[in-house]
Amino acid sequence: GILDLVEVAFTSKLKRSYETLDLMISDRTADFPIARSWRLNERHYGALQGYNKEKVVGALYDKESVRKWRRSWDAPPPPMPDNHPHYCIVKEQYTEKEI
Repeated sequence: GILDLVEVAFTSKLKRSYETLDLMISDRTADFPIARSWRLNERHYGALQGYNKEKVVGALYDKESVRKWRRSWDAPPPPMPDNHPHYCIVKEQYTEKEI
């Protein structure tokens, strides 16, 4: 099949991407290299990471700023501080270390 043409696979460091790749190649007999990189992880939302939009609008940031950060590719959100509830999780996901 089509997977017999694959010579290398690329995936992010997120667990669900590993699991998806495993499903795709489970019936393939030949081995090929798998490159995993945090650079393929989904977009990081900085200080907004882990919060739903309704919680941050008004309580932490104004509506227009949140909209700009969520929708544009060239306007980064505020950085995630070290004391953010999700800091340890995200720090682990955005390293070259195997997770």
